[in-house]
Amino acid sequence: MLLSLLLFAAPGLDLHYIDTEGGAATLIVTPAGESVLIDCGNPGNRDAERIADACKKLGLKEITHLVITHWHLDHYGSTGPLSKLIPIKNFHDRGIPATLDEDKANFPLLIRAYKEASGGKSNTLKPGDTIPLKQADGSPKVELLCVCASGKVIAEKPAAKANPVAVDHKPMKPDPSDNAKSLGFVLSFGNWR
Repeated sequence: MLLSLLLFAAPGLDLHYIDTEGGAATLIVTPAGESVLIDCGNPGNRDAERIADACKKLGLKEITHLVITHWHLDHYGSTGPLSKLIPIKNFHDRGIPATLDEDKANFPLLIRAYKEASGGKSNTLKPGDTIPLKQADGSPKVELLCVCASGKVIAEKPAAKANPVAVDHKPMKPDPSDNAKSLGFVLSFGNWR
């Protein structure tokens, strides 16, 4: 299933949610025609084929940027099969750990397909980094800003006002899983965020 949201008239920013029955896959198509795929679902061909089919229906010849938010298999598992169905130009992640606490024995084997697909060349993102996106003439600026990675968050803006709703916030117990180390982003298109 492909759920699409068109934010503006052409040239616009298109957001597509591709059902991967788990970790999810979000496909962003910019006004300049670049694509950003955030996560790519489970191992095997099912999710890879769903993503490749969505790209084909949208007229995409490649995935310009693949972003893996964290190292749970339902978020990066189809990278290998997907890379055989459609070229992936750039790979972004939070850095590949040697092991994963949740799956110490299997992670080195499971991550192999991602490393092979990326040629061992992925861009490690940290808070404050942006995905380098081309801008379309006559269109509002598109930016994908990394606001959290590996358990760290972007610094507050100088003179930022405190959120009054947060006064009653009670922190949750720390999450030791890789979920807590996920990449997080703010997508902006002109004044829209």
